[in-house]
Amino acid sequence: MIIDSPLADLGAVDQATALRLVDTLIDVAGDPSSDGYACQVIAAINDPLPHPCPGVREIPVDTDNRFFDHAPRSA
Repeated sequence: MIIDSPLADLGAVDQATALRLVDTLIDVAGDPSSDGYACQVIAAINDPLPHPCPGVREIPVDTDNRFFDHAPRSA
């Protein structure tokens, strides 16, 4: 699942709901389905996550480089 800007205009208005949404997305991604595999959730957000989350990989981009060509690559 790919979600673009799930917190747009939400974090500034309702921080508790924004955090609950982020935590729910992380929980959904980590919950294995009946075949034993977890889901993959990709969410594009503007700010770093508010707390460390096991199993989550953040790839930061800056305002000068909105693309993540510099992201780690597997060999």
